[in-house]
Amino acid sequence: MKKNSKYLLMLLILFASSIFRPIFVNADGHSLPNSYDPQEVAVFINGHINILEQKTYLANDDKVYLPLKLLNSLKGVSLDTNNGITVASSKGKFNINKTNSVIYKNSTYITFEKLLQITGYSGKYVGEYTTVYLWDNYDHYQETVKIINNLKTVPDSVRWYMGSKVYLYQTNQFGWVINMSSSGLITDVEIQLVNSKIVHETIFENVPSTFCHILQYNLFTKEAFKNEYVWANKKALPSSTPLYNIERIKILSLSIKDGNAVIQARRASNQKVTFKIPINGYPNGVIYDHFYTQDPKKEHPNWTDRIWNLIAQQKIAIGMTPDQVLMSWGGPNDINTYTSSYSSFEQWVYGNTYLHFYNGRLDSWATY
Repeated sequence: MKKNSKYLLMLLILFASSIFRPIFVNADGHSLPNSYDPQEVAVFINGHINILEQKTYLANDDKVYLPLKLLNSLKGVSLDTNNGITVASSKGKFNINKTNSVIYKNSTYITFEKLLQITGYSGKYVGEYTTVYLWDNYDHYQETVKIINNLKTVPDSVRWYMGSKVYLYQTNQFGWVINMSSSGLITDVEIQLVNSKIVHETIFENVPSTFCHILQYNLFTKEAFKNEYVWANKKALPSSTPLYNIERIKILSLSIKDGNAVIQARRASNQKVTFKIPINGYPNGVIYDHFYTQDPKKEHPNWTDRIWNLIAQQKIAIGMTPDQVLMSWGGPNDINTYTSSYSSFEQWVYGNTYLHFYNGRLDSWATY
């Protein structure tokens, strides 16, 4: 259906930048400054996530570049910027200059290989998880291996959350995914909040219902549907929502608070209205699951005004087609079908109400 295809398209747009990366390499061999949308990489030091304002990136030359300021987080490594840039470690002293570094977003960056060479740390970049791991001794190596092995049990469809910044719906907090492990259809997710507290969330199958990626949060609250028109699907909306079926509204703002998507909109009457919809899954799903994103009347130009008036009031009438009943009442709880060489008969069950279709038209209904 068109609604679902647009939903999938939005998800593809969201993650396309992390999948398709054209290659641009500048004259000095460093591609980071000229990269097209370099991908952010999470960094773990001795099993703990490192949070810096300057991000680590996978550039278009398939090399990982880390901010030089990250060295301040490494035990036994010192960074002196008084006279040029000098790094001191168990490996000796090293000068950092334009031959072995690059400037990006007003910060100095070095490659992952260069960092290992000058710090004495060991490390591994795991492309599957877009994550760098660093460790300084065998015990910390063992901790790191445990984290990596846990991730091997996690489905590919959710593994990419590792190291990502996320937003938790119920507590309105941000955090970072620091560990994941799966058993059957359940994935346990360990999240470190901004205040350093550790919480656990669960993903059932493939879609988290209690948190979302920061990119999904930003897309929903800042970009995706702002100033767009949608048409209410009253059958799917909470009963408290003050809209009538297929009513057109203009979305003015979207936010997420206390487990709900908070929608401020303008009705056709020019009245502003604010309402809440419980959020359970991808944020954009709140819109696609509760509204039509295309004008239903344009998709069904042959339906009469009488039919549209019935649909707006969520009523049915003899002679309506199954599509018209679906738009008015939504999907039934059950369908029983009988066919012969001369006719077809369907019984749609809505609770204790039974609708009867004969040759594709509503013929009768009864409530027991």
